[in-house]
Amino acid sequence: MKIKEKPWINPDTCAGCSVCVENCPMNCIQIEEPKFHGDIHTIACADTDKCIGCGACAASCPVSCISQGDSKYVIDKDACIGCGTCAGVCPVGAPEPEE
Repeated sequence: MKIKEKPWINPDTCAGCSVCVENCPMNCIQIEEPKFHGDIHTIACADTDKCIGCGACAASCPVSCISQGDSKYVIDKDACIGCGTCAGVCPVGAPEPEE
């Protein structure tokens, strides 16, 4: 496979989720340290009133920081890298930016 231009990663929009690292067929992408949006995690709060318990968020999380609680799914704020993948797949918009 010949690529005319080398791909690049925009550090301003990279969430550090490692999906590109895990899926690169040439194993040529590495992350030295996680990149966050500023100094805070952008997604680390789930509105449990909205959560319907479907598990789509947990299945999509690249760092497995979402687990099923007593009746709803819970995000481990310390493990969350703020990539927003969970928010993109949640059918009811339960994962919300932490303020």
